[in-house]
Formats: sequence, C-alpha cells, structure tokens
Amino acid sequence: MDYIRMPIEIEAPEEKGYSNLKYNLTESSYQDQILSNLSIELKNLALSYIDHRGNPKLRELILSSSKKAKIEDVLITPGAAGALFFVANALLDPRTQDEIIVVSPNYGTNLITPKILGVKLREIHLSAKNHFAIDLDLVKNSLNSKTKYVSITNPHNPTGTVVPAATIRSLIALCESHKIPLIIDETYRDMMYQDDGIFWADESPNVITISSLSKTYGVPGIRIGWSICRDPQLNEKFLAVKEQVLICNSVVDEEIARQVLDKKQELLPKIKLDIENRFQLVKTWMKDMESKNYFTWVQPAGGVVCYPKMVGGNEEVWKQFYHTIESKYETFVGPGHWFYESDQQFRLGFGWPTIDELKAGLENLSKARADLKKLFDAP
Repeated sequence: MDYIRMPIEIEAPEEKGYSNLKYNLTESSYQDQILSNLSIELKNLALSYIDHRGNPKLRELILSSSKKAKIEDVLITPGAAGALFFVANALLDPRTQDEIIVVSPNYGTNLITPKILGVKLREIHLSAKNHFAIDLDLVKNSLNSKTKYVSITNPHNPTGTVVPAATIRSLIALCESHKIPLIIDETYRDMMYQDDGIFWADESPNVITISSLSKTYGVPGIRIGWSICRDPQLNEKFLAVKEQVLICNSVVDEEIARQVLDKKQELLPKIKLDIENRFQLVKTWMKDMESKNYFTWVQPAGGVVCYPKMVGGNEEVWKQFYHTIESKYETFVGPGHWFYESDQQFRLGFGWPTIDELKAGLENLSKARADLKKLFDAP
C-alpha cells in the first residue's frame, strides 16, 4: 500500500512543537486534561492482554443511552481514526472496483484511507452557500452496485454543523434499500449544543457509528475510540482487522477511559458550559468580522471548531495572510488545504487554548486581516 502523510498531520501542532505556537487555534478538541486532576487510580491494574473487543465495563458505559445495542456491538479502537481505518479495511476491496460516497470537506482518514485501498470516492461536497447541508438527491444519484458504504460526519469537522435528524433517517433508508452501511463519524456527539438524544446505532443494523474520547473530554493522548454496529457479521470483520493490527488496546488506556466515562455526569456539564462561554466569544468576534467584511461563516451547532472564509483576495493573498498571522502575530489556524480545500477557508478551534489565548488569537486574526486590507480589496 502506498501510504502517504496527510497535510493535517505534517503540519500538526504536535509536529511543530507546542512551545513554538503561542496562540494555537488549530486544535479540534477541548483543552488537554491533566491525569492528576481526573483522580485516575491505576495502582492495582494488571498490565495484561485484555478482551480483544475492549473492556466490557467501558463498553457498557459507552452504551449508557442506547436502547437496543449490546456490548458485543461495541469495538474499542485506538481513537476514532483507528475505527475508521478498521472499517475501511474490512469493507473495501480494490480488486472489485469498489466505490464509496463520502461528504467533503472531511477529516483526512475518511478520504485518504479508502483512496490508498484503491477505491473510487464519490464526494458529496458541502458548500457554505447552502449551509453545508447534504444534498440527498446527489447521494441518491451517486449510489450504484459498486457502492460499499456512505460516510458522513455529525457534528461535522471542520464546519461544526449538525445534520438534521430527518436527513440522517433518509440516508439510513437509502442505505438499507441498497443493503450497504451508513457510517456516521460522531466524534463530537457529546458537544452538540442542542442534543437530539438520538443514538443512531439503535436506528438500524446498517448504521455504523464511530466516536472517541479525544475531542470532548480532552484526553486524546490515551487514543481510545470505538465503533458501534448491531450487525454481528460486520463486527467480526472489524475485529479481525483490529486483531491483525494490534490484537487489543492498551489496558492502561482503556482503564483511564473507563474511569473518565464513569465520571461523565460530573465532567461533561462543566466542559459544555466552558465550551458555550468560548463559543459566545467567537460569535461576538465573527459578528464584528462580518460587519467589516473580513470573514464570513456558517455558525456551528456542535463541537469546538468553525470554518470561516476570507472575503476577497486570491491564493497569493491568502498565503500572505497565513504568513502574517504566524510570523508577526504567532497565531495559528488550520488552513483549508488540511481538508483538501481552498486556503480561502480555515478551521478555527476555540476549545483548546486558554480563554486569554483565545481572545488574543482572535484579536490577532483581526489585526492581520486589517494589515492586508489593501491586498484583499484589490480587484
């Protein structure tokens, strides 16, 4: 396989070194937690192999709001990225000219892993012009006998938009009629501003939901995610791939994850309140940016990222903007090419930096845009 590094990973803050990024607005997660603050107890943990599907108690906690799924429907994976990798490798076969339908922009693993496997991607491009809504007719017209699955992200990364329940149910019906899975990457599910309470894996055995603890709970370093699917044959395929790659997850990581989820009712309300306060800062700032005709956006409905678009300019001007914010203002965002999009757009993460860093970073973006006003306004 011809594996290649993705721009979002090559230019990731951890690759540049966190100490080199003063105002880091690139992150797509809540601020990193400190182990001691979580009161994690590991002294009596046996450092053994564990259940290949994952810690049963952890899987029970993941299913706390499910009415139909059972613990055997859950597979613990090394992050949501691991789950996406396992699913793609289990379901796709380059020898049969497979195709998938996937929304874009999207996190690279949703796009690149299938490409590496030699699969044709039929991308459903989301546009700010219609508020990043999924075009159901386009999905329907893209389906054919070679389609192996449809893949969406909800809430969406990098835009933060949420797919309406009616749209997801229409997609489930379409996939059921073609006897293929619908993959829902719902890594930001616990960060929805107005939770619809729907546990999508309960809706159909054709649904495969994927999530992790990385984004909402600020513990990306433990690399714990999962897939949920009520089709036992599909789950056996996913497990087979996992066992070939790593047999089982780290017992330490899974125990930390279990203890974090066990404290969910204590941790989550505080996290969501903090996110709401940060989001209000971003909304106020964006209102000012739109009034000055600097940036536009589609207001997010979940997560800790948004996807502003620069008004005016061209590729050279956008490149100069990134150079200015980084070199002059020590401020960093995720440019559009991280998502194989135009650099006129950028992902802005507001959950990871401190409040003071977020305020300063937003102000720096305003200053850089003002510095380049003549270039942006040039015909």
